[in-house]
Amino acid sequence: MNTISVIVPIFHGKQYISDLLHQVEEAQKSIGQSWMIQTIFVNDAPDELIEKEGLGGEEVLVLNTKKNRGVHGARVWGLEHARGEFVLFLDQDDQIKPEYFVSQLAKIGDSDAVVCQVIHENKLFYNTDYPFEHAVSKEFMLKSGCPIISPGQVLLRTTAISDVWKKNIMKNNGADDFLLWLCMAGEGKSFALNDNVVFTHTVHYGNASWDSERMLASEKELGQILKREKVFDKEDEKLLEQMLQRIYRERLRKLDKFRKMFYLLSDWQMIKENGGSITQLLKEQGIRSVAVYGMGRMGRLLIKELERTGIRIAYLIDKNAKYIETEYKAYTLEDELKMLEPVDAVLLSLVQEEQAVSDEIKRRMDVRVFTIGGLIQKAEEKGKIW
Repeated sequence: MNTISVIVPIFHGKQYISDLLHQVEEAQKSIGQSWMIQTIFVNDAPDELIEKEGLGGEEVLVLNTKKNRGVHGARVWGLEHARGEFVLFLDQDDQIKPEYFVSQLAKIGDSDAVVCQVIHENKLFYNTDYPFEHAVSKEFMLKSGCPIISPGQVLLRTTAISDVWKKNIMKNNGADDFLLWLCMAGEGKSFALNDNVVFTHTVHYGNASWDSERMLASEKELGQILKREKVFDKEDEKLLEQMLQRIYRERLRKLDKFRKMFYLLSDWQMIKENGGSITQLLKEQGIRSVAVYGMGRMGRLLIKELERTGIRIAYLIDKNAKYIETEYKAYTLEDELKMLEPVDAVLLSLVQEEQAVSDEIKRRMDVRVFTIGGLIQKAEEKGKIW
């Protein structure tokens, strides 16, 4: 019988096991009896035993570790016990749809792996900056960084999994999946794309990707392994080094962004607690209809406040407009915004590069522009009188 092995490292995550088993059971029903799904739980917490009893028959395997191996070591240990022609590496809190394997197998063809579309932070992950059609090429990886948000997107042929990845267990958690994709790309392995959204990546604040110091150490280790194993030629090694430097700079830029966002959100909350409102400021200036630029976290919060206070949102503007699922019509700055219905103002929800975007909007539209930071500052100043 054809077999697919699902390998799930578990670290103090017993609470996820029943849901994971339910997901696999639903996937088994969808794919039918011609395939058997083997589920391997790799318990990477030496201080916590996971009992096999009650979890299923021979199709479920539990490996209890005597030492903490890290997520990379846990995945490789699980792989050593895998019987499947195909392998799926899942994180303990990931979500696959029942049709996951049917959809992935239909798209893999003769390729070594297939990558599906994914929901990440409640929206499609791929966009203008990360176009799905280019995501898994070697050139894109060496230029832009890791194109796959989670290994749960990828169904792999077991024989295609890189030996370099299997024998070089990373000491620093965070980038082992990117190491696998780079090894496979450097070895000439092929990736197919699946446009269907059959996977949801769950983000928790305990994720390794939130630990910047650990991620930087992991990415540095990744580069050392690839160079030591000579996965790439000299020209590609230079691109690899440049890409890792860009990742480092981008991580610092994001830290600056999140720090500014933290203070803005803190001030915004304080304004509300003191009975103030940034939308009241808009009403006092005769603003009754607006367009909102930016659909990040700040943009979504701004939209909710506008909806509660009765200011009409005519449309949204975002560089990734075609990837946004929303009840409002969304456009990019390149669209003919002057031809749309007039609005009293455009509200800019960005916390970086606000001035450049504001100038571009004014160049394209005859309209007032307010930034979220400017509105919060004015509301704070007015609050001194409240």
